[in-house]
Order: sequence, then C-alpha cells, then structure tokens
Amino acid sequence: MNRMFTHKVSVGEVCGVIIFAALSLYFLWGRTGYSVYIGLFCMFMTFVSIERIIHTTYCITPDGWLVCSYGRFGGVKRVRLTDIISIRRVPTAFRLSHFILITYAAHRMLAVSPSDEEGFVREIKKRL
Repeated sequence: MNRMFTHKVSVGEVCGVIIFAALSLYFLWGRTGYSVYIGLFCMFMTFVSIERIIHTTYCITPDGWLVCSYGRFGGVKRVRLTDIISIRRVPTAFRLSHFILITYAAHRMLAVSPSDEEGFVREIKKRL
C-alpha cells in the first residue's frame, strides 16, 4: 500500500509568497511602462509558489520507491529505497526551520520536508 506524506510549509516559503504578492500589487498599482509586465510576472510567481506549496507530496510505494511530486509545474523525482545511503535532519539558514536530507546513489542528495518527519523516516527504515 502507498504511504503518502504531505509537505510541511516553512517560514521561508510563506515569506516568499508574501513578497511576490506585495511586489505584484506594487508594480500593478503603478501601471507605467514595463511595471505591468513585472507585476504580471510576480503574480505568476506567486501562483506557482502557492501551487507548489499546496501540492507537494512524498509517496513511498510498496515496490520500493520514494516518489516526490512537486506540484503540477515542478515535476516528479523517483528514488529507489535500496539506493538510500543516509537520512539526516539538517537546519536551514538562521535555524528557522529544518528539512530531511536523503543521500542516495553516488553522492546524490534530495531535500524533503514532510509534515510527519518521524513517521516518514520510520517508514523508510521499515521498508529498507
């Protein structure tokens, strides 16, 4: 049976969405020259950021794969569970948040931040 984990929203992601939304409002308010195009670009980035935050999922399949889906625009990353070398918890800049760093295959790395970190790590170790 597939085990699904949702994405944990961090402080940096929320700040990024707020900054892009404020920039789009500022540039669209001016309506001069290229500011409309910059405002539309910032609005598009706000939309993409929110969509990626909401639709990011991590799925552990029964046939031994970790499938990380980064929303409709982000794509999918697949990692075989037998290729995983190490799993460790790493803090972000200024220690505002943290994420799980998965090292797999020949020195490749994948950063994930599921909402239930302990359950995620426990499920991977159980299936190894």
